[in-house]
Amino acid sequence: METAMIIRYINFAIILMSFYSLIILALISLRNRRLSITYTSIWALLILFIPFLGAIALWIVNPQDEAVDKGTVGIINK
Repeated sequence: METAMIIRYINFAIILMSFYSLIILALISLRNRRLSITYTSIWALLILFIPFLGAIALWIVNPQDEAVDKGTVGIINK
């Protein structure tokens, strides 16, 4: 009986660690993207308040800021 309980706790710990790892990886991925502060804030709140779905949505949607794609952020192109 005790062995089954220990295995159950180990399984729960593995699932919990995987869940938190997914959130951390999503936030790191978000930090490395070149998005405006508004988009970054919205995505971060989505990941923190709806962790699993927010993290999966970040990778499925793959947001890209239009200004960054055009090269118009930061410096003026001549």
